[in-house]
Amino acid sequence: MEHFGESLDRYLGNSGLKIQLEKHFFLNTWYNVVGHHIARHTRPVTIRDKKLIIAVKDSAWLHHLTYLKIKIIEDFNRAAGEKIIEDIRFRNEDFPLGKNPGKTVEKLSEGQSLRGARKNLSSRDQARIRISPLQEDTIERCLLYAPDALQSTIKSLLEKSFIYQKQKLENGAQLCGVCEFPFFKNERRGNLCFLCDNHLKGWRKPIHSRLHQKPWMGYLEMKAYFPHLEEKIFRRCRDMLLSRYGERIRQLLANHLIPEQNKRNALQRLALRYVLLLEEKDPTRVAQDDFEKALKPFPGLKTYLWHHQDV
Repeated sequence: MEHFGESLDRYLGNSGLKIQLEKHFFLNTWYNVVGHHIARHTRPVTIRDKKLIIAVKDSAWLHHLTYLKIKIIEDFNRAAGEKIIEDIRFRNEDFPLGKNPGKTVEKLSEGQSLRGARKNLSSRDQARIRISPLQEDTIERCLLYAPDALQSTIKSLLEKSFIYQKQKLENGAQLCGVCEFPFFKNERRGNLCFLCDNHLKGWRKPIHSRLHQKPWMGYLEMKAYFPHLEEKIFRRCRDMLLSRYGERIRQLLANHLIPEQNKRNALQRLALRYVLLLEEKDPTRVAQDDFEKALKPFPGLKTYLWHHQDV
């Protein structure tokens, strides 16, 4: 049993499923603690440093929940079975209200438990929907060290979880760009689920701050500062910063009101930072070819910068 637990925990961690399951557990805990009426007007965002962040639909509800904070913390930790949080921070945020507040946990995948998902699977769906060979291989690896008495139960649980996800995809759901769980349109922001979108927002500022100091910093070096950082989150934050630099370069190129010398100096700094960030190379390793390749999306920039001197 110990070998199986270690194997399963290692697999869940490497595949990213562990983080996904923890997120869903936190959501379920919130919905079960506060009930459907409050749940309809709130969304759990994340738990960081034992602080639970909750998005609240409007200021009136935020004010009301502030008075209930101490009781909610006690109830939350009691439901979780351990002291998960020490504080709650409520923040105003707009999101669509559920049509049927009495079934918020049942309908929304953010708050839906696996047990509820299993109940919704009819025998016809289970017979019709087949899991892929890759998913079968995943199940077999999870069962490698499982005791004989538990193998059938664990296998059934994993199969129904995969089938439920495929059922959602057939009904029009799309995969989240980070956690890769299926979500419907009203449960997403862009191509991310509600949770991952808020997770991304929480990481953006510290990652951008580090990359502003050392634009060539890669994921492994960044992970030394932030051990719990996921690579997909890092890549998205990096791409967002690249996009910001690119937009600023285009704005400067189109601006004819700035004195030429100031404009050239600003573009040189931005272009260098853009290349270092894109190539993930420190200044001593960047070659002329790297500049030419990286600056192709900005017609006229290379000529403008190198008319008098090299970058």
